[in-house]
Amino acid sequence: MITRFAKDVTDLLDGFTADLFWNVATSTPALVSIGSVALVASIVAHVPLVGRLLPSVDAYQRLAGIVATVAAGVLFFLVGFSISDQRAETARLKDELIFKELQLENAAATAADAERLRNDAEAKAREAKGKLDEYCVKFGCSDDRKAPAAKGARVVRRCDPPPGYLDWLHHLQRRGAAAGRT
Repeated sequence: MITRFAKDVTDLLDGFTADLFWNVATSTPALVSIGSVALVASIVAHVPLVGRLLPSVDAYQRLAGIVATVAAGVLFFLVGFSISDQRAETARLKDELIFKELQLENAAATAADAERLRNDAEAKAREAKGKLDEYCVKFGCSDDRKAPAAKGARVVRRCDPPPGYLDWLHHLQRRGAAAGRT
């Protein structure tokens, strides 16, 4: 249990310290510092006037050449790593942007479909209301004398049969039952 905890902490710190290291190593102050070391070492190594003006530096010219070469190599490596990291981040952001645009296009298409379906439903509702109105005009409805409802309000109408219709229907049923038909 303790070793698992220690491994989890180590993995957490490894990821954190690696990111921290590369962020610090590729930061602008670090790159400027390495570049200035490479520049000063290159000047000391390759400009003979410095050795004549400062005799104490003359002994370090060969070492300064090695330091200049190593510092330039490290600088080029870190600048390349930084550019590579920025390209990877740009590619990730580009993919994320494309995905967001795709989501927006899908949302717009869904909204257009919803609008089309709503318009179709409204057209069917108007058609059904028109048929109901025709039926009420033809056969009569008990609520024709009511004031019209507000626009957009749902109206439930009762369509009672005309007077005497139920008696006539019962008479037909009794006559059919008397003749043996059901």
